Parts: sequence; structure tokens; C-alpha cells
Amino acid sequence: MKKNDIIENVTIDKVGYEGIGLAKFHDGKKLIIKGWALPGMLCDLRVVKNYKDYAQCHILHIHKFPSDYKLSNIKCPHYIYNQTQITECKSGCGGCKWQIAGYDQQLDLKHQIVADSFRHYPHEIPIRPVLPSPEIWGYRNKIEYSFGKFIKGRGEEKEILSDRSLWFHRQWMFGKIVDIDQCFLVDMKVNKIFNHINDILKNSGVPVYDQMMHTGALRHLMVRQAKNTNQMMVILSVHSNCHNYDGRVGIIDSFKEDKFMKENVSTFILITNDGLADTVATRESTFEIIWWEGKINETLRISDYDLQFDISPLSFFQTNTKWAELLYTTAIELSREALKNDTTNTILDLYCGTGTIGLSFLKSGIGKELIGIEEVASAIADAKKNAHANRITTGTHFFAGRAEKVLQINKSEKNIQSSEFVVQDGVETFSGVISDLQLVIVDPPRSGLHEDVVNFLLELKTYNPSLKICYISCNPVTLARDMNLLNTSYKADYIQPVDMFPHTHHIENIVVLY
Repeated sequence: MKKNDIIENVTIDKVGYEGIGLAKFHDGKKLIIKGWALPGMLCDLRVVKNYKDYAQCHILHIHKFPSDYKLSNIKCPHYIYNQTQITECKSGCGGCKWQIAGYDQQLDLKHQIVADSFRHYPHEIPIRPVLPSPEIWGYRNKIEYSFGKFIKGRGEEKEILSDRSLWFHRQWMFGKIVDIDQCFLVDMKVNKIFNHINDILKNSGVPVYDQMMHTGALRHLMVRQAKNTNQMMVILSVHSNCHNYDGRVGIIDSFKEDKFMKENVSTFILITNDGLADTVATRESTFEIIWWEGKINETLRISDYDLQFDISPLSFFQTNTKWAELLYTTAIELSREALKNDTTNTILDLYCGTGTIGLSFLKSGIGKELIGIEEVASAIADAKKNAHANRITTGTHFFAGRAEKVLQINKSEKNIQSSEFVVQDGVETFSGVISDLQLVIVDPPRSGLHEDVVNFLLELKTYNPSLKICYISCNPVTLARDMNLLNTSYKADYIQPVDMFPHTHHIENIVVLY
């Protein structure tokens, strides 16, 4: 077996984390499959990389799906681009690969992914049924589009089919943009705004940015929607080359004078981004507010309370609004159940983002004091604003920095109960008695907890045996790893999965460790 070999008629056995399909070659060698992998699917594979114990493959062609997967479940014509049974299919974007499965089937697959992630855990731990998303279509409140070119051939035979395309990158093809009509994971209002802006830009005379030659100007377009307040934000990212084109002024004037834009878009921001990375903005990018405040406001209904949150152009906010309400409410209920009658004076919120989770806990009556830590300084600025907006200013402290860098323990030689945990970010310092700390909330990135954070949590437990951790995870593999590392001092009764993105492999989990 070598690179680019074709393996025909392979049946996928199961699906693991990140939607990776698992199968075996006739000689028993493992096949790791990326693409539209679903259990029972019969397909041809192309070998991408060959290793001693396994081969990494891409799906080349799908012959058939199992009988319990229905073509009638497929809503989007861009679902898959090489399935000849779907006559109306166009070019696939590779986004929501699980459309062909019914939603109950999707939840079963996600439950199995979580269970597989814990198969090497030291002892058996129950996995509760997955809590379904309140919405399975149109649930995303943020979508990002890329400008690019359709290119056919290479070298002298290269032919530019279109020099102005705006949609998604095609899977595994960084330099190509998929030409699709609409996305069913966002609200139809977002699709209308996208199509309207696309028409304006096509007629602007400003060329698409070329990442190889660093010429042109148009880079990205992002639309953010506050679902419950119906506010819309549009962000256009351009290279500074844009200022050299007469069309730039025309673009801004077109947006300012456009009746549809003013009626449907709450705020419009222009970002000038000269960075090499294929992102909307870098730390060096400049922001220009074309109209309104440069932010939108969202209301979340959590545990019978309404909370207000400002959303800045690049600030983190859960992408599924209704799911965020369900997630936070569930986390609060599970934490309250674990705390029982314990008096919760202080909550330590690690990886706190804009403060949404910690502030939700305080608003629901859990805790009297909140210490939030987040690496992104702009998110901490938003967290402080959100605390004021929700009138939770007393007892809230937010620090900018990596948790493993700003946390330490001051051990009391006289009385272990009076030992302190200290947070210091170069601007201010907070000292709290460890015995007053009853709950730590952690919502880390996909990479999970830093090793030093794990050690800090283990040390806290030695000073305060009643300490609880509410762990919210977007990666069941690193969740299982971190729970294994914490296993010497903490235990859990169950894992509660929560569906984050229907039609995809992503799955969120909540667990309370005590």
C-alpha cells in the first residue's frame, strides 16, 4: 500500500472523534478515513498517507449508504459532490456531513463517540443520553465566508474561471472556494444579507485578494446574528491594497446608501488585515466602524433569568444561541445538585471568555464572588462590561492571562484552612481563602487543560476536600484525559453530552467532579 493507491469497496465499521471513519483492509491494517464517513457506508478510498500500523485515507466515491440512512433527510444540495444518486447535487462544501442520518441517529452516533473516548478510563462511568439541540436548522449565529478564485489546471494551462467568488473553502483544497447558493445552518435572513452584499461587491471593481501574490483586496466576510434581539453585524475584511483602488470609496458609499443594508444590518465594520494567515483579523489589524456602535447585544434566558451580553466583532460567543441557553442552564442545575447544601462563597471561572458562564452562575444564586481568568484581553474587557450590563458588579473580578501563569497558592504554615489562592495579571491582584472556594468552572479549548492547571486543581483539593469542578468540554478525548489525570482526587457520577452542532460530529459534554 502506498500514497494515492485506490482501495475499492470498503465498508466503514464505526465513526470516532472528529467524524473519523474506521475500517480495516483485508490484511487487517487499520484505515483512518476522512470525509463523509458514516457506519455501514460502502465506498472507495484514496490513500493519503501510509504508516506502519494504519493508513490515512480520503473518500473517493460512495457506492451506497445503509438502508436506514435516507436520501430524503438531505436538505442541502451541496451535501455531497460525488454521490451520483443525488441528481441535483452541486459541489460539496464538506460542512454538515451527517445530514443523511436522521437526528435521532446522529444523537446515537455522538453518544457512541463519547463512550469510545472513555473506553480506557480507569473505571466505568455512565454516559447519559445526549441532550438534543433545540434547533437543528438555522441554529448558527455566526458564519464566515472567504473570497477566492476558481482555478482550473496548473502552470501554463491554468485558467481562472472566476476572479470573484465568495463562499466556503472546499474540503482539503485550501485555494478553492465552493460556489454554493445558501447555507441551511444559518437563518434565511443571513443568507439574504450575504447574497445582497455579494451582489454589491461583484460590481465594485475591487479584486479578490491573492494569498500567493499578495495582490488584490477582498479577503473575508463575516455575519453575526443576535438571535433573540434580531440584531445583525456585518464584518468585511480587506487588505490595505483596497485603499489603492477607486472602488473602495464606492464600496463604503454603496453600503451607507443602501436601503436594504440599513434596514437589515445593525452595525457594519471594515477590518484592514495585512496578515499572512487566512483569518478575518490579526492583532495588528485595524477596525473602522462604518455605522452604529460596532457591536450587537444578545439576551440569553438562563435558569429563568434574562442576561444581556455585548458581542464585539471578534469576541467569543457560543455559536448556537438556543444551545448556549440549554448548556448553561444544564451546567447550573448539575452544579447545584452536586453542591447540595454547601455554602458557595467564591467561584473560580477558568477560560471565562466574556464571562457568560460565571455571570450566569452568579445570577442564578450560586456563589457570591466570581473570579474569571481569560487569555484574550479584549474578552476580559467585554466580561467587565457584561457584569455592569447585568448589574453584577459587586464581587466580580476578571483577569487577563493564561490560567497556568496567573494562578498560585500561598500555603499557610499555621492553619491549612486559611491558605490562599492568588490571581495576579500585572494590573491587579486578588487573594481568596481556599476554604471559601467551593466551585471551579473550566471551559477549556479543544486541547483541554494545561498540565499546570491540572496540578493546581489537584493541589486545591488537598486544602479543600469539598471543592467541586464543573467541566464543560468541546472535546471528549481531552476531557477523558484530564479526568484521568484528576482521578486521584476527584470522581464523577456521569457524563452529560449536549448536542452543539446538528449534522456534524461536534459534541459538548458537562461533568461535575467532586
